[in-house]
Amino acid sequence: MVLTDNDEFMIIACDGIWDVMSNQEAVALVRCQLRQHNDPQRCAKELIAQASRLHSTDNLTSIVVCFSSPALTPATHARFPNSRLFKKKPLNVLL
Repeated sequence: MVLTDNDEFMIIACDGIWDVMSNQEAVALVRCQLRQHNDPQRCAKELIAQASRLHSTDNLTSIVVCFSSPALTPATHARFPNSRLFKKKPLNVLL
Protein backbone atom coordinates (compact mmCIF):
# COMPACT_ATOMS: atom_id res chain seq x y z
CA MET A 1 0.00 0.00 0.00
CA VAL A 2 1.30 3.46 -0.89
CA LEU A 3 0.46 6.45 1.30
CA THR A 4 -1.01 9.52 -0.34
CA ASP A 5 -1.39 13.12 0.78
CA ASN A 6 -4.92 12.23 1.90
CA ASP A 7 -3.67 9.70 4.45
CA GLU A 8 -3.72 11.49 7.81
CA PHE A 9 -3.35 8.73 10.37
CA MET A 10 -3.83 5.04 11.07
CA ILE A 11 -5.68 3.53 13.99
CA ILE A 12 -4.46 0.16 15.23
CA ALA A 13 -6.76 -1.28 17.85
CA CYS A 14 -7.86 -4.59 19.27
CA ASP A 15 -11.35 -5.92 18.82
CA GLY A 16 -12.56 -4.41 22.11
CA ILE A 17 -12.60 -1.04 20.33
CA TRP A 18 -14.20 -2.35 17.14
CA ASP A 19 -16.87 -4.29 19.05
CA VAL A 20 -18.46 -1.01 20.15
CA MET A 21 -17.33 1.54 17.54
CA SER A 22 -17.49 1.60 13.76
CA ASN A 23 -14.46 2.55 11.67
CA GLN A 24 -16.09 5.90 10.89
CA GLU A 25 -16.83 6.64 14.56
CA ALA A 26 -13.22 5.94 15.52
CA VAL A 27 -11.86 8.02 12.63
CA ALA A 28 -14.18 10.92 13.49
CA LEU A 29 -13.12 10.81 17.14
CA VAL A 30 -9.40 10.75 16.32
CA ARG A 31 -9.68 13.46 13.67
CA CYS A 32 -11.60 15.74 16.07
CA GLN A 33 -9.11 15.10 18.87
CA LEU A 34 -6.09 15.75 16.64
CA ARG A 35 -7.59 19.08 15.61
CA GLN A 36 -8.05 20.00 19.26
CA HIS A 37 -4.68 19.03 20.68
CA ASN A 38 -2.61 17.26 17.99
CA ASP A 39 -1.54 14.52 20.37
CA PRO A 40 -1.78 10.95 18.98
CA GLN A 41 -1.18 9.43 22.40
CA ARG A 42 -4.13 11.32 23.89
CA CYS A 43 -6.22 10.23 20.89
CA ALA A 44 -5.40 6.58 21.55
CA LYS A 45 -6.33 7.01 25.21
CA GLU A 46 -9.58 8.73 24.24
CA LEU A 47 -10.47 5.83 21.93
CA ILE A 48 -10.04 3.47 24.86
CA ALA A 49 -12.05 5.75 27.16
CA GLN A 50 -14.86 6.00 24.61
CA ALA A 51 -14.98 2.23 24.14
CA SER A 52 -15.12 1.84 27.90
CA ARG A 53 -18.00 4.36 28.10
CA LEU A 54 -19.75 2.30 25.41
CA HIS A 55 -19.43 -0.74 27.72
CA SER A 56 -16.89 -2.77 25.79
CA THR A 57 -16.30 -6.02 27.64
CA ASP A 58 -13.15 -7.05 25.74
CA ASN A 59 -9.51 -5.99 25.99
CA LEU A 60 -8.92 -2.36 24.99
CA THR A 61 -5.72 -1.36 23.21
CA SER A 62 -5.19 1.36 20.62
CA ILE A 63 -2.35 3.06 18.78
CA VAL A 64 -2.67 6.16 16.62
CA VAL A 65 0.02 6.67 13.99
CA CYS A 66 0.09 10.11 12.34
CA PHE A 67 1.25 10.38 8.73
CA SER A 68 0.59 14.03 8.07
CA SER A 69 -0.22 17.19 9.92
CA PRO A 70 -2.59 20.10 9.58
CA ALA A 71 -1.39 23.17 7.70
CA LEU A 72 1.50 24.88 9.42
CA THR A 73 0.41 28.44 10.02
CA PRO A 74 1.61 31.06 12.49
CA ALA A 75 -1.63 30.52 14.40
CA THR A 76 -0.97 26.78 14.62
CA HIS A 77 2.57 27.40 15.83
CA ALA A 78 1.34 29.89 18.44
CA ARG A 79 -1.25 27.41 19.70
CA PHE A 80 1.10 24.39 19.73
CA PRO A 81 4.65 25.75 20.10
CA ASN A 82 6.07 22.40 21.24
CA SER A 83 4.08 20.32 18.80
CA ARG A 84 5.56 17.49 16.73
CA LEU A 85 4.40 19.55 13.74
CA PHE A 86 7.45 21.74 14.11
CA LYS A 87 9.98 18.99 14.63
CA LYS A 88 11.99 17.30 11.90
CA LYS A 89 10.46 13.85 12.51
CA PRO A 90 7.96 13.20 9.68
CA LEU A 91 6.36 10.14 11.27
CA ASN A 92 5.21 9.91 14.84
CA VAL A 93 4.19 6.64 16.43
CA LEU A 94 2.92 6.80 19.97
CA LEU A 95 1.52 4.02 22.13
